[in-house]
Amino acid sequence: HDGDAIVLLASSGVHTNGLTLCRALAQRLPDGYRTTMPGGRSFGEALLDPSVIYVRFIAACQDNGIPLRYAIHLTGHGWRKLMRLVEPFVYVIDRLPETPEVFQFLLASGPIEPREAYATFNMGCGFAVIVRPDDAERCVQAAGACGYRAWVGGRVRKDKDRKAVELRPLGLTFETETLQVR
Repeated sequence: HDGDAIVLLASSGVHTNGLTLCRALAQRLPDGYRTTMPGGRSFGEALLDPSVIYVRFIAACQDNGIPLRYAIHLTGHGWRKLMRLVEPFVYVIDRLPETPEVFQFLLASGPIEPREAYATFNMGCGFAVIVRPDDAERCVQAAGACGYRAWVGGRVRKDKDRKAVELRPLGLTFETETLQVR
């Protein structure tokens, strides 16, 4: 609904999205998957980080009577995945997570432009839910109580039949047509 809050949950790993792009990069790196990232871990180790499962968070929301209007993993189509809801909305993101090292490494070692990275990868945010504004802080608290890092990252806006994701801190916008499978 127009004006609803977008609560984002952090993730530090690649999950299962964009692994084809990661494999292509590994083939170009001097030591492939063994290439050391600035923090000391190898690129291959970072790709093996386990995916975060958000079941405890959903259960905590149910237990606390927080109605979720929409819930989505940010995998496969990265941040564009927010647009999978049938009804047309603009998802305005004002607060992005800090970019985890593996994604910083992908951007630096590319050539992967930020637009492609956010269209493909979760870039540090693995899950999003849409809630009424009055439920946003309770939702963030429920996530924290079960071990997830969460924050209110933006809001939903109705703009006629437009469907888009606006990543305002980056000046990036993804319109409906960018969801087409390549």
